[in-house]
Amino acid sequence: EKGIRDIWIVNVGDLKPQELPLSYFMDLAYDYDRWGEKNPDSPGTYLKKWIKDTFGQNLPEDMRDAIFYLLDGYTYLNSIRKPESQYPDTYHYADYGEADAILSYCEDLKKMAECVRNWFESSGEEACFENPGSGKKRLLDCYDELVWFPVLATVNQHEMMISAGKNDALSRQGRFSANRYADRIDECVKKEKELKDHYHKLNGGKWSGIMSSEHVGFEFWNEEENRYPVRKYVYRANKERIIVSLPYSDVYTMGGDWTRKSLCITDFLMPDRDSSFFVMENSGDREIRWEAEADAGWIEISDGRQTCAKISGLLGKPCYSSDNSVGADLRDAVNNPVCEDQGDNSVLKIDVCINRKKLTEAYAAKETCGEKYLKDREALCGSITVRTPLRKIIIKVFAYPFTEEELKTDHVIPVIGEGINGLLHPSYDPGVLPGLMRKDPAGDDIGLCMEISEYDHTEDTDKGSFRLFEDYGKYGKGLKAYPTVAYTPGKDAPCAVFNVHALKSGSYDLTVITACSNPIDGRNELSFGLRVNGGEIRCVDLISKEFRGGDRANKAWSEGIMRAAHEAAVETALNEGSNEIRIYAKDPGIVFERLLLREAGTEWAPGFLGVLPERFR
Repeated sequence: EKGIRDIWIVNVGDLKPQELPLSYFMDLAYDYDRWGEKNPDSPGTYLKKWIKDTFGQNLPEDMRDAIFYLLDGYTYLNSIRKPESQYPDTYHYADYGEADAILSYCEDLKKMAECVRNWFESSGEEACFENPGSGKKRLLDCYDELVWFPVLATVNQHEMMISAGKNDALSRQGRFSANRYADRIDECVKKEKELKDHYHKLNGGKWSGIMSSEHVGFEFWNEEENRYPVRKYVYRANKERIIVSLPYSDVYTMGGDWTRKSLCITDFLMPDRDSSFFVMENSGDREIRWEAEADAGWIEISDGRQTCAKISGLLGKPCYSSDNSVGADLRDAVNNPVCEDQGDNSVLKIDVCINRKKLTEAYAAKETCGEKYLKDREALCGSITVRTPLRKIIIKVFAYPFTEEELKTDHVIPVIGEGINGLLHPSYDPGVLPGLMRKDPAGDDIGLCMEISEYDHTEDTDKGSFRLFEDYGKYGKGLKAYPTVAYTPGKDAPCAVFNVHALKSGSYDLTVITACSNPIDGRNELSFGLRVNGGEIRCVDLISKEFRGGDRANKAWSEGIMRAAHEAAVETALNEGSNEIRIYAKDPGIVFERLLLREAGTEWAPGFLGVLPERFR
C-alpha cells in the first residue's frame, strides 16, 4: 500500500509448520494485484484456493467447507493471542462469558477435526483419487500435518489455560468444582504429548523431533524458564456450605451472617436482555435443602423443572473426585439442572427472567418491592431470597423500565445510575483478617458495544473513502481509509457516522478500539478525528510518544501486541435522545474495529475479548 515492492522480509521461524501463511505471503508478493488491496476478500478467497490445490480438485465440497472452517478457526484464535503468550488469566474465567465461549468454540473445532479425519480414513481415498491405493495414507498424513494437528494443538492449549484460570479462581472461592478443572489441566498436558508423538510418526517419521520444543507458558521470547500451569485442589467443608454466584462475574457469597453480601443482577438494565441466571453449588459434606423466592411480580425463576415465583429443591453432596469424571467440565453442570450423567447434582443453575409488561405496570404504580424506589427513572429493584436451613442469600434484581419505542431503538446506551453503582461493588467489612483484605472486582458489562460495521453511513471525499473488511482482526470486522495516506479531518478526510441513543444527558466515556497497527509514514503518531453532535473536531491519539513498534523492550508496543488492539478513551457529553458520532481518518494505516460507550465514572469489567464478538455469540 505504501509502494514497497522490491524486498519483503518475514520471520517465519520453522518452515515446516508454516505452510499456509508462508504460501499466502509468497503468493501475495508474487501477484500483489491479485491478492493485495484490490481484493478485499483476499484471505478467504486464497484459503479456498489453497485447500483445493492442497487436497485435490476431487475433494467434496462439504469437506472443503469443513477444512475451511477448521483453518479459519484455529488461525483466528492464534492471531488474536499468540499461543506461547497465552496464560491462565488471558481470558477472564467469568467476565462476559468469554472463557466459556472460547471453550465451546474449541469443542466445535475439535469435533469437526475428528469428523473430517474419520472421513479421510474411511472414504477419502476413493473420493479423491482416480486410482485408489497408494494415495490414501499420503492424503491422511497431509490432513494430519496441515489441519488436524494444528487445530487440536491450538484447542488443547486454550483448554489447558482456560481450565487453569477457572481452577485458580474457583479454588480461591472454596468451590469443589475447581477440582474438575485441575484434572482437565492434567489431561491437556498428556494430550499435548500424544499430539507431538503422533506428528513425529507421520510420513514414516520424516518430521520426527520437529515439534519437540516447548509450546506453553513462555516467560521470554523463547522457551527458557517456561512452565505449565499450577493445579489446585479443594477439600469439602466439614459442614453445610452453599456458594451462590452470578453469571459472568467474580462476585459470590456463602450467605454467612458475618460475611453475607448481596448479589446484584444487572442484566435487565440492558434493553436486549430478558433472561439471566445464578448458580448454586454445594461445597460441603452433606446434602442441602433450599428454596428460592422472588418478591416482585415481574420476576420469574426456574430450575428447569418448575417455573414460578417460589421454587425449592435439593443440592446433592459433591461426589466428584479425580477417580471419576476426569476432565469433566463445569459447563455440563451449569447447562443441566441436575448432572445425573456425572452422578453429581451438587451444582444447579437457576434461570431468572423478567416480564417487561409487568415491569412497566410496576413502574407506573411506583412499586418499591421492599427496596427504595430509585429516582429519575433509573431502575426498579426486586429481589430473590435463597434460604437453606443455615443460610440466607439475597439477590437484588435491577431492571430498567424501557418504553416500547426505546426497546425498538438501535444503539441505546444503558444507564446504571448513582443509586445502583454504589451497590454493585461494596467494600468488604474491615473485620477481615489482616492481610486478607481485598476489593470486590471493579467493572461490569452495562454499556453499549458497537462493532465497526454498525455505522449509519460513511462519507467519502475526493481524496479517499472508507472500506469495510469482513473476517478481520480481533472482532471480525475492520474499517480502513483508502488510499493509505494522511488526511485532514474536516477537510479531505472520509468519515464514518454512528447514531446512538442516550437515555439521559450527561458525560459518557467513548472507547475506540483499532487493530494494533504500527505507524507507517515515518512519524511516531497514530491518531484519528472525532466529532460529537456537530462540535469541534478532536484529534485522538492511539499511541504515546514513547511507542516504538517492533521493540520487544518497549512496554507500549508489547501491550498492544498482547491485547491485539490499540484503545483510546475520551470523555464526551451526550444529549438525551439521539446523538451523532463521527470518526474521521487522519494518520495512515489505522483499522477501526469497535466502539464502546458507557456512563462516565463507571468501569468496564476486565476481559480479553470484552463483549463477545459475533463469532462466539
